[in-house]
Amino acid sequence: MKKRSISQLGRTLRPAAYTMALPLFCLAVAATACAQTLTTLDSFNGTNGAFPSYQLTPSQMVRIHRWVQHPNGNFYGTTPYGGANNRGTVFQITSSGALTVLYSFCSIGGSACTDGSTPQASLIVGGDNNLYGTTYLGGAHGDGTVFKITTSGALTTLYSFSGPDGANPVGALVQAGGGNFYGTTFAGGANNDGTAFEITCGGSLTTLHTFSGPDGVNPEGNLLLSNANGNLYGATLAGGNSTSAGTLFEITTGGAFISVYDFCSRTNCTDGSSPQAPFAQDGWGNIYGTTTYTGANAGGTVFQLTTWNGLHTLYHFCSKTAGSGSSTVCTDGEYPVAGLVLGNDENLYGTTYQGGANNAGTAFQLTPWTVLNTLYSFCSLANCADGAYPESSLVQGTDGNFYGTTAFGGTSNMGTAYKLSTLPPAGNQCNGVYSGQFWGNITVANGQSCEFTDGGQIWGNIYVTGGSLILNNASVFGNVQIQGGTYTLGPSLSIWSNLQIQNLASNSVQGSVCGVNINGNLEIDGNSSPIQIGASSGSCPGNTIGGHLELENNTGLVQSFNNTILDVLTCDGNSSVTGAGNTARQKIDQCSSF
Repeated sequence: MKKRSISQLGRTLRPAAYTMALPLFCLAVAATACAQTLTTLDSFNGTNGAFPSYQLTPSQMVRIHRWVQHPNGNFYGTTPYGGANNRGTVFQITSSGALTVLYSFCSIGGSACTDGSTPQASLIVGGDNNLYGTTYLGGAHGDGTVFKITTSGALTTLYSFSGPDGANPVGALVQAGGGNFYGTTFAGGANNDGTAFEITCGGSLTTLHTFSGPDGVNPEGNLLLSNANGNLYGATLAGGNSTSAGTLFEITTGGAFISVYDFCSRTNCTDGSSPQAPFAQDGWGNIYGTTTYTGANAGGTVFQLTTWNGLHTLYHFCSKTAGSGSSTVCTDGEYPVAGLVLGNDENLYGTTYQGGANNAGTAFQLTPWTVLNTLYSFCSLANCADGAYPESSLVQGTDGNFYGTTAFGGTSNMGTAYKLSTLPPAGNQCNGVYSGQFWGNITVANGQSCEFTDGGQIWGNIYVTGGSLILNNASVFGNVQIQGGTYTLGPSLSIWSNLQIQNLASNSVQGSVCGVNINGNLEIDGNSSPIQIGASSGSCPGNTIGGHLELENNTGLVQSFNNTILDVLTCDGNSSVTGAGNTARQKIDQCSSF
C-alpha cells in the first residue's frame, strides 16, 4: 500500500524538515499589546522528546462538555520524535513545568517497532483514568497502532493496523458513553483514503466507514462527540467536491455516514480549505473549527457549523498586516494548523502556525462577537526561547490557564511546553448606582459597590474580585465572573453568556441568584460562603439556565430550588447541598434527588 510521509500530512507548514533553523532575530513589526503572560514550562531537547505537535491531554468530553486535564492534575502528551529511540515519546508535565518521559516508542521489536512509532496525535483520558492514543507507524504490520498507557508508563498495544482495516492514524480517540473508542486513520481502507473505526477497551476493532473521495480523503484530527445528538463529527484534509479542499462529516456510532460540508464551495474559496480538528462545541451543539488555507485573505479561517443553518465563516486570518511586498506579515496570525477550544468564558481560543508580530505564530482569542484578540506572538524572546510555530491546540487547565506546545524554538530548537495566563482583561471600575447602557468590561474590587438597575444594559463582561455587586432588572450581554466580595443577582436579570461564582471565602453574607435568565452555564465551584440559587418559597424565584448547572467542591451551604436547567444538573464534592423542584435533562451525583 502507498504511504503518506509525515511531511505530507498537510497539518503542518514546516518550511523544510524538522531540522530547519529558526531565525536568529525577530521581524521588526508592530506587536499586538496583550495583558496575558506566557511562561515556558520546559524545552524539548531530543532526550525528552522533540517537535511536539499535538494538544496536551485533551482527555475526553466530561459531563459538562469541557476539555480537562487528567484527574491527577498533570498534563500528558506525545512527541513524534526524540526519546531513547528517536521514534517519539509519551510524556507527563506538571502545571509548574516538571517533565517526565513515560515511554519511548520503538522499544520493542527492533527496527519494526512493534510497540508503535511516531505518534501523530494527542492522548485522551479514558473512563478508567488510563491514557489512550495512537501511533502513525509501527505495530505488527508497520501501519500504526492503538495503545493504552498507564500514568506510570506501562504501555499495552491494543491493535495494529494492517492496511485494509486502516493505516496511519493521526487523530486522537474519543470515548463514547458505552465505553468504546472511536477514531480515524489517515490512509488505508478499501481505497487507501482513510477510515473511521470503533475499538473496544479490549482491542476489538470494527471499521465503520471507508473514505472514497467524494465523501472525503485523509481524515485527520480528533472526532467530536456531539452534545446535541450523540453523533461523531470529523474532518478530512482533502476530497469532497472538485476542488478537493476537504470536508466535514457526521457519523453515528453504528456507522451511518453523512457528508455535511465540502470546503471551497464558495467563490475564491472564501470559506477556507483543509479543515483542522479538534473541534470545539458550545452548549447548544454548535461546532467550531479552523481551516489552514484560503479564506478571504488566503490565511485560513475560523468557522461555525450549526445544526440548523449550515456553515458560517467567523473570521478570516491575515485581516491585519504590517510591512509590504515579500516582507508583509499577518499580525493577527495566519495558517492555523490546529483546532479550537471553548474557554470557560465562552470565548474560543487557538493558535496559528505563522503570523503575529514575529511571523512565528500566535495564540489568539475569538469572542462571541467575532472580535479576534492576539494574546501572544511567539518568538518574542531572543533565539525564540519562548517557542515558535505552534502546531497544537490549547487546553484549559482547572486553574483557568491555557497550556500548549510549540513545534520549534526553546533552548534546543525542538519545541516547548508553555502556560498562557488568563488574567481578566482591563475593565472600567464600577462604584455607584447605574442605569442605561454601558459598553465595555466592568471590574468590581474591594471598597467598591456596583449596582445596575432600572433596565440597565452592560455590553461586556463583569469581573468581581471584591466589594459588592447588585444586578436586578438589568441585562448583561457577556459573562459575569464573581471571585470575591458579595452579590445579589436578580430578579429580572438576563445574562447572555455564563455566570461563574468561584472560590469565595467564608463569610456570613449569603449570595443569592433569584429569577435570573442565564443563556449559558451557571457554575458554582469551590466556595466557602453560603449560596442561594432559587428558593422553595418567598421572594427568590427559581432561575432558567440554558446550559448546565454545576455545583462542585463547595464547603458552604448551597441551596438550589425550582430551577429550570436545559442541560445537566451536576453536584459533586460539596459539604452541604440541598434542593428540590429542579428540572434538568439529567441529574448527577449529589443532585440526583433534586
